[in-house]
Amino acid sequence: DADGGAIGRRIRLGREAEGGGRYARVEGEEPVLVLDAALVRSILTPLVDREPLRVDPTAVDAVTLERGGKTRAIDPAKGDLAPDEQAALGALAALGAAAAPTSFTRPAALDAHPNRVTIRVRTRGDAAPTSVTLVACPRTDDATWDLFVAGAPAVFRIERARLAPILAVAP
Repeated sequence: DADGGAIGRRIRLGREAEGGGRYARVEGEEPVLVLDAALVRSILTPLVDREPLRVDPTAVDAVTLERGGKTRAIDPAKGDLAPDEQAALGALAALGAAAAPTSFTRPAALDAHPNRVTIRVRTRGDAAPTSVTLVACPRTDDATWDLFVAGAPAVFRIERARLAPILAVAP
């Protein structure tokens, strides 16, 4: 709007229109319009892929935590996990829902942050095991941390309390 504030409007998408677009209506307004197929795809495509943050704890083969040159491994296959290891796996499973996107580019300083914790998760599934590397770094207040997937540009913000079970088992 004119004073620089955000404008919130809902657009309801209808059935497919001739030519591949979709019928649409701005909520609260009468006219129906047709959005072209490319615009519909861009509206329906998530801006930030959270999939690498989604961890199914039942599919985890191994977790390796690194901090300050020290490493600790959690091996769910060994069976009897310690309570702190179980809590860490539960916190990993909740990361996808708890993390909020903050930007689409990561400052290089995060890669070399002295207090960063690197979390490597290897999972098994229908295909060969896959691996994802997450890196968490405290912000200036330590109450919130930046979380990013190695090799991906997006940075997520997460409350330290949500990471606490993971940080507790990190070396």
